[in-house]
Amino acid sequence: MKKIWILLGCILLIAFTAATGFTVDEELNKKVEQFYHSMEQATLAKDVDACFSYYSSDYKGLLFGPKKEDFIEIIKKLFSENDGIRLNCKIERIEPFENFIQVIQEETVEVKKTSDSEWTLLNKQMCADFLKEENGELKLLVNTPVNKDRFQYIQGKRFSNETIGISFSVPNDFIIIPAVHPTLSGSLAFLSSDASFTGMFAYVELPYNVGAKEAVLADDAAVKRIAGDSHQSIRTGPVPVGNLEAFECVSQFQFSNEAEARKRRNVYFTAGGLLYVFIFDAVPASKWEQLEPKFQSILDSFVLSEDAQKDGANKVREAKATGEVADRIYNNDELGCQIAAPEGWTLKTTALGEAFLFTVNMNPPKGGSVARFLGVEMKIDAPLEEILEKEGKGIEKLAKDFKIGPIESITVGDQEGKTCIQEFTLDGLGSMKRKSVMFKIDDVLYMILCDAVPASEYPQLESQFNEIIESFTAN
Repeated sequence: MKKIWILLGCILLIAFTAATGFTVDEELNKKVEQFYHSMEQATLAKDVDACFSYYSSDYKGLLFGPKKEDFIEIIKKLFSENDGIRLNCKIERIEPFENFIQVIQEETVEVKKTSDSEWTLLNKQMCADFLKEENGELKLLVNTPVNKDRFQYIQGKRFSNETIGISFSVPNDFIIIPAVHPTLSGSLAFLSSDASFTGMFAYVELPYNVGAKEAVLADDAAVKRIAGDSHQSIRTGPVPVGNLEAFECVSQFQFSNEAEARKRRNVYFTAGGLLYVFIFDAVPASKWEQLEPKFQSILDSFVLSEDAQKDGANKVREAKATGEVADRIYNNDELGCQIAAPEGWTLKTTALGEAFLFTVNMNPPKGGSVARFLGVEMKIDAPLEEILEKEGKGIEKLAKDFKIGPIESITVGDQEGKTCIQEFTLDGLGSMKRKSVMFKIDDVLYMILCDAVPASEYPQLESQFNEIIESFTAN
């Protein structure tokens, strides 16, 4: 199930092989269908123990997904807050991958309280699940939300999208998954046949003027703050990726909820207005020597077209942007919202990440400050105070010198929301002072994030930030 989370303060959170143990036949299909049916029934019965008996003891959320323990807490909260909850898994295809079975399924979660006359849709998403047999029973080992439309660009072991000008290949014992990342665009996950390797590729149009080196080191510093003394820096420096110069960082660390340390290689590079990201993880770290040549083969196969190198940001923007920009005004007819930038500022839509319905950047004539207008679909009825508090806690884990002011009510037109001031320091970017404003209207969370970079610029920008906030309208 999708866990809605927002970490907006950081730069970046920074055809299949033949099966060895399974054949695609009617018996296997029935077994997979029964697995999901039983899981649906356990959810309807609100039986936590039964629900998690379907998860492998080695279960992992791919990439940055929650661990099994985190899922248990999410499910317990959903069960306690709703009188009824039901899960429906519509299987689209079942395919073997080495020792696993990959299942592409559409997952729908609905909830209901006693006072409700109808069920409320909480979440609906496509997922890629990887099942394995344990003692004769199927168990869920890995799962991740996926973007169904991007399967068309995956042919065997190669991804190729001519529209955005990107292609690369993975080794024969890897699989490419069009995973969904909340704050990055075009994300693709990689999984090895023994699940000892997970990795990803993605790109993003950064709101700040930050290069590949600064972004890599900032992300590694954020991991170090979370991993603590277990973090070891192994190497950093420039590396080539085709005809592009990238910057890499290799480190080893162990998060508190992980049984074993992992070794990670981050390789970032910039071109055409976008930051491109490769992340390779060996789990456990002892698999590194075996996996590193395969990581390198992915980088060696990467091709970025000449057009993408010149103007990749515009290509992505044209493919993804929603709403219209006229001079200094952004208007989204579909959602019925609008916002305006002050005189002399620039305003443009961006392709920040797949969790967002839209993203807009507004920049003053000089300096690195930015105001961002973002929309996220939010079915969970969480109070705005709780969302702001969680955002602050997320930033505090990643940033230094974090301070947050009181959460206060704000009214803009006839819309009531919440606001607060946060101040913190990000590696690679420096000090920042942010005014966050949030409104929830018809299952859409609207966020206006006004960032003064450096923080000392805030007093002279405050009136213009307020002008932006006051220009917000929503029907």
